[in-house]
Amino acid sequence: MTDSPTRGAFDVTVTDEDGVPVVVVDGEVDMISSRRLADAAFEAASSARGGLVVDLAGVTFLSSSGITVLLRTLGHVPAGVTTAFVAPHPAARRPITLSGLDREAQSWPDRATAVEAVRSGTSVQ
Repeated sequence: MTDSPTRGAFDVTVTDEDGVPVVVVDGEVDMISSRRLADAAFEAASSARGGLVVDLAGVTFLSSSGITVLLRTLGHVPAGVTTAFVAPHPAARRPITLSGLDREAQSWPDRATAVEAVRSGTSVQ
């Protein structure tokens, strides 16, 4: 028998990278865990002044309820504040692309690039 991560495991934390709030999401984002994501992301978005990054690099599954939370998170960001996603893996990148969410906020391959993009005000063209 091999050890494997618990199926359905989920964690969300908010960190600060030089004035940019970063919502770090790990595991499966489903109907139940999306509520915890909403609590953390909406609060971080509402207070974001220097940009907002949502890091989905650790996401193994992103449901439609998770996509809805991400879209609603963008609505909590103050006007003129740039938002970016970190979505290097298909588990998050594909639902973001298929839903059209990538037209609302740019996706980047890593957190450092995303943070720099929002700090410089780089937005979706």
